[in-house]
Amino acid sequence: MQPLFYAGQALSVTLRAVASDVENCGAVFYAGQALSVTLRAVASDVENCGAVFYAGQALSVTLRAVASDVENCGAVFYAGQALSVTLRAVASDVENCGAVFYAGQALSVTLRAVASDVENCGAVFYAGQALSVTLRVVASDVENCGAVFYGAVFIVYNKRQGFRWLTCIRCSSRLFSGWLKG
Repeated sequence: MQPLFYAGQALSVTLRAVASDVENCGAVFYAGQALSVTLRAVASDVENCGAVFYAGQALSVTLRAVASDVENCGAVFYAGQALSVTLRAVASDVENCGAVFYAGQALSVTLRAVASDVENCGAVFYAGQALSVTLRVVASDVENCGAVFYGAVFIVYNKRQGFRWLTCIRCSSRLFSGWLKG
């Protein structure tokens, strides 16, 4: 299986706010407003949200749901609830959707819209519609939505069934503690 990003390759992402104000990556999104983001993989730097992340540098991002429920990156955000995410760049990392990817590891995630329309990761989710996304990494650990994945981890998220482990090598017992359902 091939990595999603190669050195110098870019992915354009559109983040859109669907109600009230959303603060993300240091910018405020107003209802209906969109921000185009370019994620670019290079040898040692990662460019995201107009900023360059160097090895070891971190950016704190607050994702806040302002209307009904929003499901993103395997976590459910309720109205007014916020999740702090740390984006960290390390040499030859590839970063996407709030996760740091290392080589050889993959995570399957289902993003589902539960109210109104949500546009994320370049796709538009309608209420009840799901999109399967495969995130591939390049070394041993993945930090995503406050959880760390060890070894080769393959996870599928289903809104009704929760998380199902497909393959897990050297998994930490702390993974998804408190919000892993299945």
